[in-house]
Amino acid sequence: MKWMKRAIKRVAIYLLLGFVMSWLVAWGLGLIPRLSWPWKTMRQDTIIDSRKDPTGRTSAYYLNKYRWFGVWEDQYATHMRFNNKIKMSQINMWWAWDPTATPPVAERIQTLIADFPEASFPKQDTVYSDLKYGWPAMSTRCTGAANDQVRMPDGSLTRSMRRAFSTPLRTNSAYMSGFGLMPLARSAIFPYDPIWAGLAVNTVFYATIIFVFTSIRRAFRHARRLRKGRCPICSYDLQFDNTLGCTECGWRKGSEARA
Repeated sequence: MKWMKRAIKRVAIYLLLGFVMSWLVAWGLGLIPRLSWPWKTMRQDTIIDSRKDPTGRTSAYYLNKYRWFGVWEDQYATHMRFNNKIKMSQINMWWAWDPTATPPVAERIQTLIADFPEASFPKQDTVYSDLKYGWPAMSTRCTGAANDQVRMPDGSLTRSMRRAFSTPLRTNSAYMSGFGLMPLARSAIFPYDPIWAGLAVNTVFYATIIFVFTSIRRAFRHARRLRKGRCPICSYDLQFDNTLGCTECGWRKGSEARA
């Protein structure tokens, strides 16, 4: 019964460590492209969704999709933001699994417009963003809005975030804003809205990695102590006689008693 309690306790500790690690990895990966944009490892896709309203007028909705290692950002707008002449590299290894369904562009942008009703974010000038972080699965997300036309005194765009902590970054504004691609790149963003399926996958993934590394470390430590003639568990000096086990911690004593 004791071994079962120890096993349950150990599993719980590893899962807790995996849970914490999944958040740290997601936030760390999300911070990297905001400090130094990884152009050569970036994938960009542009989607234009044209819809007709009841009066017969056609409206265009734009979606720019940016993909990096464990960082996905979908930028929605009702206006063409820029003429992008930069060819992004199509690198398939920078993948992550997204357990959430991606809604159609027109429907998603209407949801985001309703989520940011502030007067400072008129839909004709605003870029709305879906951000998702996590690896190997997307595990946390948030949404943002940035007005392309209104800038703060420091040169940054007027913006707002939902379900995320945000803090300003001291970066070279000419470098960060010169490309005009990331409306939120002047800030470090830490989403806290969990994607539960991805968070569960990442928790088990990192818990397994931690378990493997600690098991390897424990095996090497035990082997080193045995070579020195000591108990592999508590390092008590056995004088190279480990046949009777350890009198200090009881190593091998339990098996001998059962025998």
